[in-house]
Amino acid sequence: MKIEIRRFWLLALMVTLACLPAFASQPTVRTFTDLTVVSSRSVAGSATEVRVKIVAANGDQLNGAVTLMDGERVLAGASIQDGAAEFSVNLTGGAHELKAVYEGDEEHQPSASDALKFHTDLNSTPTYALGLSPATLSLTAGLAGDSVVTLTPSNNGATSGPTFFTLSCSGLPANSSCYFTPSTLQVPAGSNSPVTSNLALQTQAASGAMRNPFNTGQGIALAIIFPGIFALGFYGRKRSSFSRLMMLGLVVLAASVAFTGCGALYQYHNHGPPKNPATPSGTYTIQITAQANNGVVATNVNTTLALTVK
Repeated sequence: MKIEIRRFWLLALMVTLACLPAFASQPTVRTFTDLTVVSSRSVAGSATEVRVKIVAANGDQLNGAVTLMDGERVLAGASIQDGAAEFSVNLTGGAHELKAVYEGDEEHQPSASDALKFHTDLNSTPTYALGLSPATLSLTAGLAGDSVVTLTPSNNGATSGPTFFTLSCSGLPANSSCYFTPSTLQVPAGSNSPVTSNLALQTQAASGAMRNPFNTGQGIALAIIFPGIFALGFYGRKRSSFSRLMMLGLVVLAASVAFTGCGALYQYHNHGPPKNPATPSGTYTIQITAQANNGVVATNVNTTLALTVK
């Protein structure tokens, strides 16, 4: 009985010790997020400027990503620079309730701003707004992440034909790329229903120089050349001096090719191409743009996504 009790307490101690690092890694520093809309009243479809400031209770300089939401809808994400982030988003007409959410990190707790209510006036022409879900991605270099891009039209009831928007992204870090599926969104005539596309962000991991699997050093070359020389000596006894000289020249040429490597080919087989650099670590603000052009007027709708590369 005593042995069983000891085993129980030993197991309990082991579980407790295993959990200690998890408790120790919990963020402990409180943070506070504040959101300001530059213009509390704007026209639907025009850019609405939003500023967010995040501070830590102990005065730490914060970094990472912050998400902008309109009610339960995710609008955009942005990287934090010097404790602040800025957004420029297109909104549909009507009432809005904007809120900024800071995700926190290993030391700093997440926080959210108070919801700020304001109104945008309707426009006499169709307007469009872009949203993302999620609006922040955190990736280890070499991995890919996905987000759903949503284009929401408003005041589009009077249109007589479909409108086509081409999607693109800018502000990507080096050695990364983005793809949209589909790359063009179609808004049907008279429709105010949202349309979506899948955004894939691909980062790149560092890779080593390639080496030729068939290259095992000079041993193989020697194994081929030396027997050839001996064979030449044996064969040369039955030939004239001139023939032996010509064949010796061929052997010397073959040896030279094997050891000097014919320049670039030798360099490739023995050293391979240079290493592929990884996507640099950091947090980036990626701009997502949907553009429509009817031949006379171009319509651009923008939002942003925060990409953290580890």
